[in-house]
Amino acid sequence: MLAGAAVLALAAGWGAGRFFGGGPNEDAAGAASGSGSSPKAVEAPASVLHQLRPDFTLPDLDGQPRRPDEWDGRVLVVNFWATWCAPCREEIPLLIDLERRRPGVRVIGIAVDRADAVRAFAEELGIGYPILLDDLQGSTMRRYGNRFGALPFTVVTGRDGVVSYVRLGELEAGELDWVTETLLSPDSVN
Repeated sequence: MLAGAAVLALAAGWGAGRFFGGGPNEDAAGAASGSGSSPKAVEAPASVLHQLRPDFTLPDLDGQPRRPDEWDGRVLVVNFWATWCAPCREEIPLLIDLERRRPGVRVIGIAVDRADAVRAFAEELGIGYPILLDDLQGSTMRRYGNRFGALPFTVVTGRDGVVSYVRLGELEAGELDWVTETLLSPDSVN
């Protein structure tokens, strides 16, 4: 039990960090221009950074199998979450707003939770983006580099499917805007 608490404390502290070169205060035009400010890893769990996203097939809330290649050509914000995770619940309105404001961005919520709890919560919040169900061990999330299984966990891929941003911990609106603006830029290189 103490080992589990230590892992959670480590993950929470680690989650405060960003796994992206630069940040919201960096000149987004410089990042978008390919001037060397493109997204890059600072430390693990960014093992998937600059690689083609891991593929998966997961059921949506209606039980239909879904794959990330359905949204090829769009910037994908893949957010792993659970209804019992307070920071996850806090960032969902940011994700809803992001997709509404940014054509070309598709948010995919991947819940590491029970289907009935996820369904009720999604209806309560009016989540309009696709919600998929990972197994309770978070197998898909671990394939995306989160070996601790801590939540929330977000991975952003460019239009080419290459992982450009990895974040363990709660997102902030400024960083989401900066990352997606950079990746939506016509000059964007992953």
